[in-house]
Amino acid sequence: MRVELQAVSKTFARVKAVDQVTVEFSSGRLTSVLGPSGCGKTTLLNLVGGIAPPTSGRIAFDGRDVTELPPEKRGLGYVFQNYALYPHLRVGDNIAFPLRFTSMDRRARAARVAELAELVRVGELLGRRPSELSGGQQQRVAIARSLAKSPGLLLMDEPLSNLDARLRTEMRAEIRRIQSATGITLILVTHDQEDAMAVSDSVVVMRDGRLEQVASPLDVYADPASLFVADFIGNPPANQLRVRPRLGVLELADASARLDLAAPAGLADGQEAVMAVRPESIQLTAVDGATDGAPDAPDSAQAARVVACSPAGRDLAYTVRLGGAELNVLASPDRPIPVGAAVRVAIAANRAYFFAPDGGGRLA
Repeated sequence: MRVELQAVSKTFARVKAVDQVTVEFSSGRLTSVLGPSGCGKTTLLNLVGGIAPPTSGRIAFDGRDVTELPPEKRGLGYVFQNYALYPHLRVGDNIAFPLRFTSMDRRARAARVAELAELVRVGELLGRRPSELSGGQQQRVAIARSLAKSPGLLLMDEPLSNLDARLRTEMRAEIRRIQSATGITLILVTHDQEDAMAVSDSVVVMRDGRLEQVASPLDVYADPASLFVADFIGNPPANQLRVRPRLGVLELADASARLDLAAPAGLADGQEAVMAVRPESIQLTAVDGATDGAPDAPDSAQAARVVACSPAGRDLAYTVRLGGAELNVLASPDRPIPVGAAVRVAIAANRAYFFAPDGGGRLA
């Protein structure tokens, strides 16, 4: 099922939760709606699901206008954040519940429950009640129930937020597997970038009720459309430096350091911009010759000093003082550089992004 929103807005009192959103969710693909708390992503999901009516705009499923249709007539399934299982019913009855109100006979219902239980891998749990299940098992049952009537669209609101880190990783893979096995159009809302990046074909990034970017997970990370996206996507977040070209070469805006990095086309001499560069896209070279950092050949080199270093999983996280600015750098621990060491900083030119200083769009 292809889902289209055309200039959709939703206002609560004086708050515009969704503001003139136009976006298409492609048929048979898994799309995550990603953003911080309060950005409007759950409201957007409720508009698609018919739980809330839009203040203005149009919503269409496969070209058919469903803006005024109630949820039960939209042909969709919904998995809520708290799973909303019936505590007095056993797993099998929870899965079968949506089928009670159809013309399907008892034998066909039983076959459908068995099919879905096998799909989500809870076949051995059909006789248990929700209180006897783990969080991940409850989620699987909720997914099976939402698929009972073979909907063309599945909506999931923060489906992983109640799970611990290990189970969260496991359920990401399961959601991806179930979506691929069924071919259903799936829209998943999350505030967690790791969830979105791990499972999605496409990511819709929202901020303050508006779309910031719609792209593949790799493109959202490697080609951010705004400073907000560059900052929100990535852990640690991208470094942000105020810079300006001087005679075609970039320097910090306060003139405390010269980057020896060629100014990008379209940035005029003296024009201030915010340069965002990810910690793994910076290379450090110790003055004594030891090097560490990104594998790319240096595009710039500038004297600096390491002021902090700490383990960060498989990497070391450095804090480097460069003129009047501090940079976060992720590098391999193979050849560590001690705190206090003088280093040279190299920034990969093709991994530096430039934005308007007022938080506007991408300049280069």
